[in-house]
Amino acid sequence: AAFLHSPPFSFFDFAWQQHQKSYAGGKPWVVSAPDMYEHPTVLRLCTELGAEIVRSTSEAGKDAWLADWVWLREAKHLVISASTFSWWAAYLSDAKRIYYPFFPAIG
Repeated sequence: AAFLHSPPFSFFDFAWQQHQKSYAGGKPWVVSAPDMYEHPTVLRLCTELGAEIVRSTSEAGKDAWLADWVWLREAKHLVISASTFSWWAAYLSDAKRIYYPFFPAIG
């Protein structure tokens, strides 16, 4: 089984609630590797927040990672996890708002 190194659901829920205050009526989307589609956090995002999974893999084949990355980079509002994949997409984007997690230092 794959492990999602990600903030808890509450982080994504908080970001979505904040987003809704300024941009009501939007739809949350999840960009994730196919082996994460059944992860509990992804499932909660879909069931509790009405998120939809971006499924670039079926259309882009071996370049699905690039299609996902471009999709993220083009988004105007981002809530990202702690991965270099999403951080670079956010950093190079023209997003109006980016929510990102800070994890406490260990030690």
